[in-house]
Amino acid sequence: MQPFAAATGGFLYFSEQVPVAGASQFNFTYDFSGGIQIVNSNRRSFTIGYKYHHISNGYTATFNPGVDLQMIYAGFSVFK
Repeated sequence: MQPFAAATGGFLYFSEQVPVAGASQFNFTYDFSGGIQIVNSNRRSFTIGYKYHHISNGYTATFNPGVDLQMIYAGFSVFK
């Protein structure tokens, strides 16, 4: 069993104002995630985790409708 954690950040530029008209084309994004990966001797693993993701323009426009996402995810991997 192996725990993991990750964090990322950056920016996004869209051809239209996102997520609604009156917002901005330029948005900031970041996320935090963590979980557990269980590896067995047959070179296979099962992963389960949680992720929080945020997108907003950081009040660079007069309207800042941020988008927050939360998700629980699972995965299965086979290694060569």
